[in-house]
This record gives sequence, C-alpha cells and structure tokens, in this order.
Amino acid sequence: MSTAISLPAPATAAVAQRPSRTKLYLLIGLMTFIWALNYIVAKSVARHVPVLPLAALRTVIAGLCVFPVFLLKGEGRWRRQDLPAMLILGLCGVAMNQIFFVMGMGQTSVAHAAIIAAVAPIQVLLLAALRGQEKLNAMKLSGLAVAFSGVGLLQLSKGGGSGATTTGDLFIYASTLLFAGFSVFGKDYTQRLGTFTMTGFAYMLSGLAMLPVVWLTGRHVAWASLAWPVWAGIFYMAAFSSVLAYLIFYYALAWVPASRIAAFSYTQPILASLLGWVLLGESLTLVVIGSAALVLAGVLLVERGR
Repeated sequence: MSTAISLPAPATAAVAQRPSRTKLYLLIGLMTFIWALNYIVAKSVARHVPVLPLAALRTVIAGLCVFPVFLLKGEGRWRRQDLPAMLILGLCGVAMNQIFFVMGMGQTSVAHAAIIAAVAPIQVLLLAALRGQEKLNAMKLSGLAVAFSGVGLLQLSKGGGSGATTTGDLFIYASTLLFAGFSVFGKDYTQRLGTFTMTGFAYMLSGLAMLPVVWLTGRHVAWASLAWPVWAGIFYMAAFSSVLAYLIFYYALAWVPASRIAAFSYTQPILASLLGWVLLGESLTLVVIGSAALVLAGVLLVERGR
C-alpha cells in the first residue's frame, strides 16, 4: 500500500531535458512490478516476523529513506502548527495502513489482496464526495456499483485451498481505506505545503512514532537469527515499495499523462495474482479473474466520469 512522495513542479519539467519514451515506460513498468511484487514479499516476510514489529520497522526504515529526499526537495513552507496534523496523517496513512496491510497478507491470498487494493480510487472518490471535494454522477455511480460487485464476487472464491479468509480481506480493505483517508484529508496540506513537505513529514514523524513500538513489540523477536532474505524483504517493503516506486510515479507524471500511467496501474492486480500463482502456488480461479475484471472496469468507469 501506498502514499505519494512528490510531484515535480511544472517549471522543472519545462526546463529539464525530456527523457526518452523508452526510459519513461521502462520506469513505469518497473514501478508497477515493484508494487505487484510487494504482495509476494509481504506475505513471505509475515511468516517470519510478527505483524506489529514488522509494520513498525518498515515505517521506521521508510522514514529514514525519505529523509534525504525531503532535505533535497522539501519546499520548506511548513509551520510548527502543521506538525500535529501531519503526524496524525502519517500514523493513519502510513503506520496503521501498513499494520492492517501486513495483518491482511497473513490471512488472505495475494490475488484477493491485490484486487481489493485496486478499489482504493473508489474509496478516495467516496470520501472526497462526503467532504464536498468531488461530485457523483451517473458514470461514477455505475463504476462504484460494478467495482463493489467485483469485490462481492471475490468472496465466492474463498476456500478450496485459496488461502483467503474474510478477516484477511477486511484487513486489506481497512488498509486501503486508511490510504484513501490520507489522500483526501491530506489534500489541503499537499496544496499548501507541497507534496514533498507534507508526505515527507508524514513518513518521518510516523517513523519516529513507531520507534518505541519496534522496541516494545520486537523485544522477543530473534532478529539476529532472521535469514538474509527476510531482512532483504523488510528493506524491499520499506525502501522500494514505499519510497522508490512513488518517486518513479511522480517523476513519470511530469512527462506522461496521468491516464496513461493509470493504465499501467490497472495491470497491477493481474500481475500480482500471476506472481502469487507462479511463486507461491496460489490458486487462480475463474471467479478471481472475473472479480478482477469487474473491479478494474468499475475503477475505469469512475476515472472516465471525472
């Protein structure tokens, strides 16, 4: 799961040399692959490290990775009174988001998690509509209905060795809802402070807040005995999925239309499901495929209705 790191200013894109189309699309493909593979990595690492210390440690490492980026790109328009709100946004949109995500990955399949996470734009729309930031129209409402029918159909695929449970699916849904809240309620701060500043503080402050959680919940974890692939997985979840992929996203957004990047994002649930099938031996049924198609069709309708 995820939150945005930075949005390059249009002036920067105007004066910088445009990268080649091949480079841009290779980067976008890499971004999509990083996010898809994160489901596999999270599920594998969660088998070796308890949920709370794992999610807390990932948040701390992500905050450390964001710090140098913040120093280089932070706009510096923040005030001391902004810090409590950005701490709350970070705790909900980064720390708690990851706690629910890891809890969900331990109790559901990669395919279920990736498909449910794909409804995040729908949750953003609903929250934004409740706050008066978006207006619902016929196409958006149709998209909502189609997407959630896909989530409903997905529940028919549990059992039969799928590894998915209702509890795990609900944790993933809660994780995406927290991300949606971060996006909607953080919008005012993003517009006023800049994306680097707002998101940087959210990552760094939540990372600081999670330090005592790592110590309290991780005292009985045999960290020294963890194999290097587990440590590599933790670092991947923090540095690659939480930071690098979003840096690529916003770098590409300076040169490529958002709708074209979104088209790549629509392949993420499919790619994650295929990776779960190939690498973890998870079942890939017609119900799962149909659910993914409905969810992605619903999200596409919502996006076209904007």
